[in-house]
Amino acid sequence: MKRIFVIKASKATNRGAHAHKECAQLLVVLNGKCTVTCDDGTNKKIHTLTNPDQGLLIPPTIWAEQKYDLGTTLMVLTDQPYDEGDYLRNYDDFLTFRGLK
Repeated sequence: MKRIFVIKASKATNRGAHAHKECAQLLVVLNGKCTVTCDDGTNKKIHTLTNPDQGLLIPPTIWAEQKYDLGTTLMVLTDQPYDEGDYLRNYDDFLTFRGLK
């Protein structure tokens, strides 16, 4: 584990909408509800996190979007330190990186 951070949603909101080239992330909801859409460029799968007994491991090169309910707190643990160069923030760039475009 190289980095831990917490996201607190003071309102219902959407976040994420990116992939990582090398970094894996483990998402654990501490309270509230977070719906995570994972996309490999071909298939999408929706996961709902509602308690700290659940965790969702998002491996590198998976596009992820999170939808937070009001008052949700999400803890994220990563295997890499923060590196802006590791992010794929544009969906077309993500598809190109995956070799799908």
